[in-house]
Amino acid sequence: MAEVDRATVEIERDPERFTVVHGHLRRMLLQRFPYGVYFKVYARSISVVGVIHGHRHPDVWLKRTAP
Repeated sequence: MAEVDRATVEIERDPERFTVVHGHLRRMLLQRFPYGVYFKVYARSISVVGVIHGHRHPDVWLKRTAP
C-alpha cells in the first residue's frame, strides 16, 4: 500500500508526465511491484481507473475506461 500511496502523490504532482496507454488513459508503473496505476486526468480532478498487474490482458483495464 505504501508504494501505491507514493504513486498517487507522484501522479497528483505531475500527471502529464506519465505514458498515455489508450485514449486519455495514462499509466504509472510501480517501482517495487509488477503493477501499474491507470488513471485519467480531467480539468479539476484525476480519476484512478485501477491498480492492475502488469501481466493482465489489456481488456481488463480497457473495460474500466468506458464512459
